[in-house]
Amino acid sequence: MLKKAQESAGADLAITNGGGIRGSIEKGDITLGDILTVMPFGNTLYVADLKGSQIKKALEQGLSGIEEGGGAFPHVAGIEYTFTLSKPAGSRLIDVKLKDQNGKLTDIDDKKTYRVATNAFVGTGGDGYSVFTEASHGEDLGYVDYEIFKEQIEQADGRHISPVIDHRVKKCSFRVRKEKAPMTFKMMRNSKRMCSIQTKHCSI
Repeated sequence: MLKKAQESAGADLAITNGGGIRGSIEKGDITLGDILTVMPFGNTLYVADLKGSQIKKALEQGLSGIEEGGGAFPHVAGIEYTFTLSKPAGSRLIDVKLKDQNGKLTDIDDKKTYRVATNAFVGTGGDGYSVFTEASHGEDLGYVDYEIFKEQIEQADGRHISPVIDHRVKKCSFRVRKEKAPMTFKMMRNSKRMCSIQTKHCSI
């Protein structure tokens, strides 16, 4: 998703809903049927210009319905984020970083505008991502998601494709003892005893 959006529209990052990814691909040859099982809806690639603060809001919206098992969970590319379920919906995002093509991480600037790739369903407010409807610019690029995926696989030209876990999404679980001083994010990052990080793979 992100690569195609970068090439065609200069996207900086991608956010898509987990509900748009309907299955996994087992080891072995990949068929068109496998691809259509993963992406059966024929969603098209969409880009939206959002400020950094709106990107954070989008992630919060995607994280808000985890307990209900909805399809909004945000899968990402070009960014990394950390969240916790210890906080109520709307305040679960702990940290988010922009990741460039060299792997360098920088803070998201709340006031800066970024071009975000997604699918047209999310881009028009689907799955509770209403912040996308507030974008200063939104455009359906017309590329179908499973065709983009198929094109990427074909570029491997028969070579083995080996997915890697790159820790784009981190779930943090922690408790603060009442007799202790309130825990800051800096303390949480520096103490394995206070914060147990679980990584999840998000493939786009």
